Amino acid sequence: MFRFDKIYVGWSAQRLARHVIYWACWMMFFASINSSYKKYDEGFWYWINVELWAMTVKLPFTYLVIYGLVPRYLIKKQYSIFMIGALVLAIVSGIGITLVHHFITEMSVLKAPSAIWWDLAGIGYKTLDLIYVASLPTAFKLTQRYIQQEKNTRQVIEEKLGTELQLLKNQLQPHFLFNTLNNLYGMVLTNDEKTADVVLRLSEIISYMLYECDQPKIALSKEVEHLKNYIALEKIRHGKRLLITFETKGMEGDQLIAPLLLLPFVENAFKHGVANHEQAAWIRINIWSNGERIEFMVENGLAADTLDNEAAALVKHSGIGLENVKKRLQLLYPDQHELIIRQKDSFFVKLILQIG
Repeated sequence: MFRFDKIYVGWSAQRLARHVIYWACWMMFFASINSSYKKYDEGFWYWINVELWAMTVKLPFTYLVIYGLVPRYLIKKQYSIFMIGALVLAIVSGIGITLVHHFITEMSVLKAPSAIWWDLAGIGYKTLDLIYVASLPTAFKLTQRYIQQEKNTRQVIEEKLGTELQLLKNQLQPHFLFNTLNNLYGMVLTNDEKTADVVLRLSEIISYMLYECDQPKIALSKEVEHLKNYIALEKIRHGKRLLITFETKGMEGDQLIAPLLLLPFVENAFKHGVANHEQAAWIRINIWSNGERIEFMVENGLAADTLDNEAAALVKHSGIGLENVKKRLQLLYPDQHELIIRQKDSFFVKLILQIG
C-alpha cells in the first residue's frame, strides 16, 4: 500500500516502482503540455522521445540534488551553499541537455545555432526547467522528512506521557492503600464487627486497581462503582457521625475516563472533611454525564479549627493525591478540563471534563 510518509533504507522493488511511476507521470505531463502547444506541430510521442533523451541528464541532476545537496546542506540549514551548488549544477546540466539535443537527437525544433556554446537563452531556459524538475522531488523529500519528524516527536511525547502517567498512578495507589490500611488497622485493634466487610470492600478495590487500571481509559460506570466501594468502606469506618450524599446521572452510556481520576478528590474529602471532625460531618458528591461532558462535584464541611485559618486549610487540602490528579489532568486533558477548587464555609471541588 502506498504511504506518502514511508522512508526506505534500501532500494527495494517497491521503492524503485515509486520512482519509475513518478518519472513516467512526469514524462506524460511534459509531452502533453508540449504537444498541445500550437507553436509546435510534433505530436505526443515525439515529445516523449525528446524527454527520454533529456532524462539522461535530468535524472543524475535530480538525484544529485535530493540525495547529495539536500541532506548535506539544506537539511543542515546551510542555505547559501545549497543554493549556489544547485545553481551551478543546474547550469552545467542545462549545457548538458543542450548538447544532448544538438549533437545526438538532431531534432528540427531543437536545433541550436551553429555556435551552440553561445546559445545562452536556450541554456538559461533549460537551467530553469531543471530547477523546476528537481524542486518537486525535493519538496516531496522535505515533506516526508517533516512528517517523519512530527511522528517521532509525537512518539517521544506519548512515551513520556505514558511513563509519567504510570509514575503518577504508582504514586497514587500506594498513597490510597496506605490510608485505607491504617483505617483497617484501627478497626482490627478495636475488634470492630464490621472488619470483615471492610476487608471484602478493600479486596474489591485492590482487584480494580490491579486488573482494571492498566488501561489508559475505562468505562465511567466502572470508575463510579469503584467510588461506591470506597465510600461504602469509609461509611463503615465512620458510622452514623457521617452524613454522605452520593448522586449520579447519565452513567448508562459507554463514556470513557482515565482510571483513578476522581478518587483523589473523594479521598481528600474524607481525609480532611471527616477525619478532622470530632462530631458529625457531611460530604456531598455528584456525578453527571451527557455522553460528551462529565461534571463531577465534591463538597465537604470543614472543622472549626480549619475555618479559623483559610490559608492553612488550602495547604492541608493539597496533599499528594490532589497534586497527582492535577498533573494527570494536565497530561490527559490539557484543553478539555476545568478544575474549580474553593474554600469558604466548606471545601468545594468541581471538575468538568469534555470527553466527546
